[in-house]
Amino acid sequence: MIVFQSLPEQKSFFHSIIKWIVNQIVKECASGLNDKRPKLMKLLLDKSINRIVVEHADRLTRFGLNYIIKLYP
Repeated sequence: MIVFQSLPEQKSFFHSIIKWIVNQIVKECASGLNDKRPKLMKLLLDKSINRIVVEHADRLTRFGLNYIIKLYP
């Protein structure tokens, strides 16, 4: 298991090891229980985004994660 200390470390890992191009890093401080998350909503509604990567799924959302996984397999 790889543990990252920062968002730039995560970006570097995805770019150099996995060969993904990271176009955008979004940081939003909110609970996974909170459904009032404007930055997350903007990501989900943006049709140009084809992949969302999170280190811990429960930080993204506690409920409804399966719906997001269906939209971004």
